[in-house]
Amino acid sequence: LPADCEQLQHAFAIFSHASEQLSGAYQELQERVAQLTRELALANDELRRQQRLAVMGEMAARLAHQLRTPLSTALLYTAHLANPAVAGDECPGFAEKALERLRHLEHLIRDMLLFVKGETAEWETIVMSSLLAELQRVIEPQMSRRNLRFTVHDNSAGASLMADRKALSGAVACL
Repeated sequence: LPADCEQLQHAFAIFSHASEQLSGAYQELQERVAQLTRELALANDELRRQQRLAVMGEMAARLAHQLRTPLSTALLYTAHLANPAVAGDECPGFAEKALERLRHLEHLIRDMLLFVKGETAEWETIVMSSLLAELQRVIEPQMSRRNLRFTVHDNSAGASLMADRKALSGAVACL
């Protein structure tokens, strides 16, 4: 019986030692998992930051393109005003068109600021023929500057739609 007792004590000692080693290994594993979790959280934060920066870059490029369109048209009209070959009676028309494009540019910037603030768009009923005429006034000067002809064939037959006119015309003008 004493030999059995010694063997039992020895087995308990081995079990106790193995249990302590497992507990230590488990503790080390938990610490390593916690460290990796922190590192992963930091990497995820950096990834989200990079994604936000990429989206902001795309938005800035689109905004620059959308602002460039009315600005280049206004510059074209003002260049006509500075041209001595342009007849004096044509100047008011060019000046009005340049002002119209600059006002459009101002509205684009205002709309962008409203969007950034989270304010809503101004929905209205838009008659397609008036939208097409507006787009022709915007796009035609740009096309003629490149020696291209821009023609609108209006088959809308009085059709209309509900939309934010400024956003819609700005989006189509950027195409």
